[in-house]
Amino acid sequence: MERIRGLDTFRFVAAAWVLLAHLSPIPVSGMIDRSTFAGWALTGFINNLFSGGAAVIVFFVISGFCIHYPYRGQREIPVRQFLARRYVRILLPMIAALLLAQPMNFGLVRFEETILWTLLAELVLSPRPGLSYIANS
Repeated sequence: MERIRGLDTFRFVAAAWVLLAHLSPIPVSGMIDRSTFAGWALTGFINNLFSGGAAVIVFFVISGFCIHYPYRGQREIPVRQFLARRYVRILLPMIAALLLAQPMNFGLVRFEETILWTLLAELVLSPRPGLSYIANS
């Protein structure tokens, strides 16, 4: 499969950025005097350094490009084959996460309120069989 060099690096950086956004902010608030403008600005910068929402968007855009890039030269996209590969790649990790969450008592039942919302979004946004997907030539 043809790949564009460097895109996986950007996806990794975006995923790492999301992870860092989920972690606590850098614990420097007690060490910085926020009564000055410089201290206030530095604290704001540190607390907003890792924007998870922006990183998720970057990750989704790059992933969407990578998912559809191999089909750019085809007149019609093999939807069933595309969906089979895609659902296996998405559903297996989702099922594994649900099975691992049970003994650890993590509540992953409502996808829209958990870390699995991104996987659910990828399933919902996949093309549907029976619809005609004709690539622009």
